[in-house]
Amino acid sequence: MIGGESEGGQVVGVIRHLLDRMIPDRHRKWWIECKDAFPILSEFLDKELDPEMMAKMERHVEDCPPCQNLFRSLEKTKELCQQAPKREVPKDFAEGLMETIRKQYDEAKRYLGEPDADGSGS
Repeated sequence: MIGGESEGGQVVGVIRHLLDRMIPDRHRKWWIECKDAFPILSEFLDKELDPEMMAKMERHVEDCPPCQNLFRSLEKTKELCQQAPKREVPKDFAEGLMETIRKQYDEAKRYLGEPDADGSGS
């Protein structure tokens, strides 16, 4: 239940935080820290994590107000993006973008001493 935080939920969060400080890392299987949760919030939102990590993330986001706020913001951003009108990308723009990407890629490969996409290496 992410969002509606009850008083009991706050107590559980405080207890988990205290246990997190008291129990050595190797025994903490139920908790994930903010620094580890932040990079996978999007995958959590999209339910792309394995069941164990989903459970850890759910507990963490329920108990951690800063991560809860970030999660809500990510949810709202996703919702707004889904509501945005779909627009066709002009063909010449897409072709120009792909050409720029190819040039940048070839330049990076030359810098690294690897052959270009055409095999010339120059």
